[in-house]
Amino acid sequence: MIKKIIFMLILSLFLVNCSDDDNPVKPDGKKTLPEISLKKIELPQSFAESTNPYQMLAKSCIESANLFNNYSYMWTPPKNSNKMNKVQDEWIRTWKDDKTGLEVKLIVYDNDTEFGWTVYLSGNLDGITLTNQKVLEAKEIKATKSGSVKFFDFEAQKLSFSWEYSTDSNGVYTVNYLMYDEDENLVSRFEIISNPDGSGSVNTYEKSESGTEVLINNVTWNADGTGTWAHYDSSGNLISSGSF
Repeated sequence: MIKKIIFMLILSLFLVNCSDDDNPVKPDGKKTLPEISLKKIELPQSFAESTNPYQMLAKSCIESANLFNNYSYMWTPPKNSNKMNKVQDEWIRTWKDDKTGLEVKLIVYDNDTEFGWTVYLSGNLDGITLTNQKVLEAKEIKATKSGSVKFFDFEAQKLSFSWEYSTDSNGVYTVNYLMYDEDENLVSRFEIISNPDGSGSVNTYEKSESGTEVLINNVTWNADGTGTWAHYDSSGNLISSGSF
């Protein structure tokens, strides 16, 4: 997890350092780039100081999701799109990060149904040579406001973790955080469901020895802060449950 956090902070540094004077390119017309449809998830006030381990688990998952929301500038394309070059149906911008010397390339596409972007890095980072290495890939479906953001490991050059989000026609917002092993197999995930009335749930899952996904924890709450919890073993058998 520490490695992933460091990776996120490094990547945020790259994208924030993009200035209006870097690599000016006259585009074929002006382009207004959309932003992904992330939402801040609110918990009832009673969760703030609760010592119930399952309320604390739900709070931790939601804080992670909101941190992902707060760091959305890491993967939101720069608004100064007049510095991007249009090549066929893609918008491309390349610049050099002043602090690391790495070359950053951002490729954006935007059509009638979806938009997305990919970030590539080239150069040397702490002894690791990167050659047009994909480190981030994101897309969103416009009609459903659902999408994903994928992060790729510097060294292994494989999918490391990702976020998936969606909002349905009833305003129910769902976020999934997925972690992968070195072979890009899904290892674990947590799911957050946030309802418009202030209720919601958190489910955590792990892969069993047989390779199937197993529910380990389930926490649900109402808008008034009351709720239930349940804990399961690696075979999906209920161990304990309760309410708060």
